[in-house]
Amino acid sequence: MKRFVLILLVMVFTLFADAQITWNGGATGNWNNAANWFPTTIPTSTDDVIFNTSAVVNMDVFSPTTYAINSLHITSNATVELNVTQVGGGTRRLQLMSTSTLTKRTSS
Repeated sequence: MKRFVLILLVMVFTLFADAQITWNGGATGNWNNAANWFPTTIPTSTDDVIFNTSAVVNMDVFSPTTYAINSLHITSNATVELNVTQVGGGTRRLQLMSTSTLTKRTSS
Protein backbone atom coordinates (compact mmCIF):
# COMPACT_ATOMS: atom_id res chain seq x y z
CA MET A 1 0.00 0.00 0.00
CA LYS A 2 2.81 2.43 0.87
CA ARG A 3 4.43 1.75 -2.48
CA PHE A 4 1.18 2.54 -4.30
CA VAL A 5 0.75 5.83 -2.41
CA LEU A 6 4.36 6.80 -3.13
CA ILE A 7 3.97 6.09 -6.85
CA LEU A 8 0.71 8.05 -6.93
CA LEU A 9 2.32 11.06 -5.22
CA VAL A 10 5.25 11.04 -7.64
CA MET A 11 2.85 10.97 -10.58
CA VAL A 12 0.80 13.88 -9.21
CA PHE A 13 3.85 16.05 -8.53
CA THR A 14 5.22 15.27 -11.99
CA LEU A 15 2.03 16.60 -13.57
CA PHE A 16 2.45 19.96 -11.84
CA ALA A 17 6.18 20.36 -12.39
CA ASP A 18 7.42 22.98 -14.82
CA ALA A 19 8.91 21.51 -17.96
CA GLN A 20 12.50 22.17 -18.96
CA ILE A 21 12.98 22.79 -22.66
CA THR A 22 16.51 23.02 -24.00
CA TRP A 23 17.54 24.70 -27.26
CA ASN A 24 19.44 22.37 -29.57
CA GLY A 25 19.13 24.41 -32.78
CA GLY A 26 18.79 21.23 -34.77
CA ALA A 27 16.65 22.73 -37.52
CA THR A 28 16.14 26.23 -38.91
CA GLY A 29 17.20 28.40 -35.97
CA ASN A 30 13.60 29.60 -35.58
CA TRP A 31 12.05 29.74 -32.08
CA ASN A 32 8.74 28.51 -33.50
CA ASN A 33 10.18 25.28 -34.92
CA ALA A 34 9.78 22.43 -32.43
CA ALA A 35 12.73 20.59 -34.00
CA ASN A 36 15.03 23.23 -32.45
CA TRP A 37 14.06 22.18 -28.92
CA PHE A 38 14.48 19.16 -26.67
CA PRO A 39 12.04 17.68 -26.07
CA THR A 40 10.57 18.44 -29.49
CA THR A 41 8.03 21.11 -28.54
CA ILE A 42 7.76 24.91 -28.66
CA PRO A 43 8.12 26.50 -25.18
CA THR A 44 5.01 27.83 -23.43
CA SER A 45 4.31 29.92 -20.34
CA THR A 46 4.91 26.99 -17.97
CA ASP A 47 8.29 26.01 -19.42
CA ASP A 48 11.80 26.79 -18.23
CA VAL A 49 13.88 27.54 -21.34
CA ILE A 50 17.57 26.62 -21.24
CA PHE A 51 20.39 27.62 -23.59
CA ASN A 52 23.51 25.50 -22.91
CA THR A 53 25.31 26.57 -26.08
CA SER A 54 25.60 29.79 -28.05
CA ALA A 55 22.82 30.38 -30.54
CA VAL A 56 21.33 32.82 -33.00
CA VAL A 57 17.56 32.49 -32.63
CA ASN A 58 15.03 33.99 -35.02
CA MET A 59 11.51 34.71 -33.85
CA ASP A 60 8.69 35.80 -36.16
CA VAL A 61 5.98 37.51 -34.12
CA PHE A 62 2.60 37.61 -35.80
CA SER A 63 0.41 40.36 -34.34
CA PRO A 64 -1.36 40.06 -31.87
CA THR A 65 0.49 36.93 -30.69
CA THR A 66 2.18 36.95 -27.30
CA TYR A 67 5.00 34.57 -26.39
CA ALA A 68 5.56 33.77 -22.74
CA ILE A 69 7.86 31.39 -20.88
CA ASN A 70 8.23 30.62 -17.19
CA SER A 71 11.97 31.32 -17.05
CA LEU A 72 15.03 31.76 -19.25
CA HIS A 73 18.41 30.27 -18.33
CA ILE A 74 21.53 31.03 -20.37
CA THR A 75 24.52 29.10 -19.05
CA SER A 76 27.85 30.81 -18.51
CA ASN A 77 29.40 29.34 -21.65
CA ALA A 78 26.58 30.46 -23.97
CA THR A 79 25.73 33.67 -25.81
CA VAL A 80 22.24 34.04 -27.26
CA GLU A 81 21.27 36.52 -29.96
CA LEU A 82 17.51 36.86 -30.40
CA ASN A 83 16.34 38.40 -33.68
CA VAL A 84 12.67 39.38 -33.57
CA THR A 85 10.73 40.20 -36.73
CA GLN A 86 7.29 41.80 -36.31
CA VAL A 87 4.92 40.50 -38.98
CA GLY A 88 1.60 42.24 -39.66
CA GLY A 89 2.14 45.50 -37.80
CA GLY A 90 1.99 46.11 -34.09
CA THR A 91 4.81 46.68 -31.64
CA ARG A 92 7.50 44.55 -30.04
CA ARG A 93 8.33 44.66 -26.37
CA LEU A 94 10.13 42.63 -23.78
CA GLN A 95 8.36 42.48 -20.45
CA LEU A 96 10.08 41.24 -17.32
CA MET A 97 7.83 40.06 -14.54
CA SER A 98 8.20 40.15 -10.76
CA THR A 99 11.83 40.17 -9.63
CA SER A 100 13.31 39.58 -13.09
CA THR A 101 16.49 41.35 -14.13
CA LEU A 102 17.87 41.99 -17.60
CA THR A 103 21.53 42.86 -17.90
CA LYS A 104 22.95 44.10 -21.18
CA ARG A 105 26.68 43.65 -21.56
CA THR A 106 29.06 44.26 -24.40
CA SER A 107 31.27 41.41 -25.49
CA SER A 108 34.85 41.54 -24.31
